Amino acid sequence: MPRYRFYFTREREQSFISHLDMMRLMERTFRIADIKLKFSEGFNPHPKITFILPMSVGLSTKGDIFEIELDQEITDEKIDTINNILPKGIRILKIENAINKIEVNGFISRVVTNSEPFNKNLFLKFLEGDIIIIKKDKPKNAKEFINTADVIFDKYTEFLFDIRVIKQSFIKPEEIVKKFIEDFNINSSILYVIREKINFQRGI
Repeated sequence: MPRYRFYFTREREQSFISHLDMMRLMERTFRIADIKLKFSEGFNPHPKITFILPMSVGLSTKGDIFEIELDQEITDEKIDTINNILPKGIRILKIENAINKIEVNGFISRVVTNSEPFNKNLFLKFLEGDIIIIKKDKPKNAKEFINTADVIFDKYTEFLFDIRVIKQSFIKPEEIVKKFIEDFNINSSILYVIREKINFQRGI
């Protein structure tokens, strides 16, 4: 059965849709667009949709990816049909045949805060040490997942992260910023997070 890769955007107004609801949204959209989905077998069949890097609540994106198996061939001509059904703030950018697998090796994210301008040197000092983040009672050192991180020069209230994905494991950039704010007792909070780009290799 044909498998397709969809590239899409999600703007801030739709950033609070959960991962499960995104799955449901895409399923409904394809049904309304009269595109035949491929379903799993068994007592509880579900459409074969896979988000390459699942999005957490509150995250918007300029270019995320999902793959889906269909019971029919489609072309880029379906993009307008799908986009006319999707809610405002979610748009398909392009479709391609998912002939070869891809492996995500990282992503670029921007974290925006409501702070007064940050002291860049303070942030660089923070990055020099271990950054231990505990999730589900398991500590992770965020440093091993950071390729680069910086305070965005023109505003000093935003951070830009190049995050490494290691064996499908990664650290959320907002957790790093939250740790920085807590460690230095800074009066600030995170407003929103934008995933700018997913980095991946083809033909794995």
